[in-house]
Amino acid sequence: MKKAKILSLGLCVALAFTACGKKGSEAATNVTLGKYKGVEVSVLPVEVTDEDMQTEIDYLLKSNPNFIEITDRKDVQDGDVVNIDYVGSIDGEKFEGGSAEDTLLTIGSNTFIDDFEEQLIGHTVGETVDVNVTFPENYSSTDLAGKDALFVVTINKIGKEEAAELTDEFVAANTSYKTVDEYKTSLKESLLEDAKSASDTQKEIDLVTAVIEASTFNNLSQEEIDQTVTDMNNYYESMATSAGLDYSLFKLYYFGMDEETFDTEIKKAAELQVKQKYILEAIAKEEGLTVSDDEYTTFLADYAKTYNYDSPEKFEEAYGKENVSKTILLDKALAVIKDNAVEVEATDDEAATTTPTAEPTAEPTPTTAS
Repeated sequence: MKKAKILSLGLCVALAFTACGKKGSEAATNVTLGKYKGVEVSVLPVEVTDEDMQTEIDYLLKSNPNFIEITDRKDVQDGDVVNIDYVGSIDGEKFEGGSAEDTLLTIGSNTFIDDFEEQLIGHTVGETVDVNVTFPENYSSTDLAGKDALFVVTINKIGKEEAAELTDEFVAANTSYKTVDEYKTSLKESLLEDAKSASDTQKEIDLVTAVIEASTFNNLSQEEIDQTVTDMNNYYESMATSAGLDYSLFKLYYFGMDEETFDTEIKKAAELQVKQKYILEAIAKEEGLTVSDDEYTTFLADYAKTYNYDSPEKFEEAYGKENVSKTILLDKALAVIKDNAVEVEATDDEAATTTPTAEPTAEPTPTTAS
């Protein structure tokens, strides 16, 4: 189901992209609508398996291993886990995300950039070390790419990591819950919610894809598709930057895709999104859909909440009333397809191969120095 994360961005009428199409093309795109009411769609069962639960638990345990301090020596060696504080600067100026305290780093893991880790080898607990590195030219943050940086690193402890066990003590120390039972109950509820969302997304994808396949597109602009690819990449790259991840790592962690696979899938998603836009515009026209003042107010509040804006007014200011109105209209057109869909029970083969299950919710977050 990881691919759906790209595809759903195109199919849920993501507001950030409603105005990304190229206007004033030499030949306007037009659509001959196929069947969009009464479209059959398979309803897949929603479940959370023991394997899904264990995947989440294993990730939690792996992310929070026991740190066993080494006390019979003080020097840092290859393979050690070091507890460090660091402050990064460029030309004497600290930069955002370049400082941290009580960070665990395995020497030789290549978690941090350049030869950061190697420069700690041989130094001792309690020592402060100047580590000089150069950010890669293709680093995700253009403000840091290719620049020389100084990290002042304090070595607090050295030790080794030992696999943790899921106990009440571990849960209390590493989650917001007090017991294993509380944690597992909440985890299952969360995974069921994610699986239901994945199921709804897949249903939406299947419905809109069916309508697209039943319709005819004339003069579909490759330029518009290419621009959508650029916009989607910009969106995801900003997410990667916010998470402190290199974009290539973000693609791997968030989508489970290498660069080549991601590029192929995002091009498919962009074409699907552009076609979807024209399909929904055509349905809105065919159905004579409009947006009332009350609907605008309701949808605006929902969008602001979904996209984590402080208020509907802030959201409207960010995107513009015209863009918001267009998005509402397309959402209403999408609802026409979904509300008139004919749900059929999935076959055993479909259920066995495409049953939506929850994806891991926890994602690795290497420090900015990585």
